[in-house]
Amino acid sequence: MIRIKEINEKQKQTPQSQTKASVNKIIDLLEKVRTKIVNALDNDLDTVKGIATMFNFIRQINKFMDKKQVSEDMAKLIYNFMIQLDFVFGFNIKKIVRDIERGEKNIPNKVMMLVQQREEARKNKKFDVADMLREKIKQEGYSIDDTSEGPVLRKI
Repeated sequence: MIRIKEINEKQKQTPQSQTKASVNKIIDLLEKVRTKIVNALDNDLDTVKGIATMFNFIRQINKFMDKKQVSEDMAKLIYNFMIQLDFVFGFNIKKIVRDIERGEKNIPNKVMMLVQQREEARKNKKFDVADMLREKIKQEGYSIDDTSEGPVLRKI
């Protein structure tokens, strides 16, 4: 899923510098996705194609985020666009954001620090350290799964 929490947090931050080219690419992407989804739904309510288009959009936005090309204003635009799509597809994105925020508030700071340290170790290819930190996280009562969107923490 789109890193919706990251988009939600980004829209609360102070503006960052962003190139006009990346702004135009994101705006063009939003317009193309909207058109593709409308066309898919107009074509015998082809929700499969509409949802596939949405997930492709999510992958593309994640690439912009990886390159730090999403400013506060763009994050608001993307978030609002996702909410509009939510009205069509019913994924209940606002509830997902609330659940994520509520869940993270219940995770002890010690565990969150261990997760951050583990991610840093993984980025630096110190996998033995990352494995040790995984065990410490497990001792604190949480499991951690590595996904393409980042680590997923679960209460054991």
